[in-house]
Amino acid sequence: MQEPSRLIAVNHGAELIHETLLPIGLDSLNKERAAVVDGDQEPDTQLIPRISGIPGYGSRGVLRLLSTVCWLALFAVGISAAAQNAPARAISTVTVSRPFFNPALGQKVAIAFSIARAGSLEVDILDSDRSPVRRVLSRPKARPGPATIDWNGRDERGVPLPDGVYSLAIKLVWSSGSETYSPGALPAEEWIVYGATYDPRSAVIGYQLSKPARVLLTAQAFSARTAASATPDVLRKVVANWEPRVAGSVIEQWNGFDESGRVYMPEHPKFLLMVKAKALPENAIITVGNRIALPVARR
Repeated sequence: MQEPSRLIAVNHGAELIHETLLPIGLDSLNKERAAVVDGDQEPDTQLIPRISGIPGYGSRGVLRLLSTVCWLALFAVGISAAAQNAPARAISTVTVSRPFFNPALGQKVAIAFSIARAGSLEVDILDSDRSPVRRVLSRPKARPGPATIDWNGRDERGVPLPDGVYSLAIKLVWSSGSETYSPGALPAEEWIVYGATYDPRSAVIGYQLSKPARVLLTAQAFSARTAASATPDVLRKVVANWEPRVAGSVIEQWNGFDESGRVYMPEHPKFLLMVKAKALPENAIITVGNRIALPVARR
């Protein structure tokens, strides 16, 4: 196999020869004929090798290729410099101690984060409509560094909030600017979950979630055609109607019957389970244990 040749880029008016190793098959370069072209002299086309096997790719093509490589290198350097010069986040390392908890059992969730600037700091708990339900921290003169706050799942009056999904809003204001951490304001990713299974012995549906999400789980079956009906009837059961679920292995209890409660759907040959997921905001908190449920957020 022919080794990649070293291509000498002729720099107009340059005093140095720049070598670039191209990982493509090139004709061997006659090094004795390589030279630097003077400022006003046209480059000797015989100094530039032709790319093997590509017709019409002569000296101009090679020079264009070199120009493209140089521009790409400059672009990469610019992107790297921009990333290095980007201002550091004022609010960082936001985490919650658990993805769900039961306030009725006296459980709490710890909210931890770090701020890089001194300023006025506020931390709010938002419901699924992004309305504030509890301000867990208000500090007019917060100092830089880590912070941790506990939330007990209650509102400002100390009343347990309904079961549902809650998100964070952390706002820091300083003399020359401000920053807000509010992942619930971002568009939510949606996807189809494949591989859901039903175990009739335990009456359990199982599936996997790659991240916390609201789940729409529907069981469907198509009954056979009859003389009275040219099209098959569709049997349906909504097992979970955009309910919040944590990441990992998820199980749902279902007795296998349709909405009417009369037809056992898994016995049908055209039985299937459909699972749609809509990602929860980063560091979302799910509360359970309160019989009052929040209405499902509009999609």
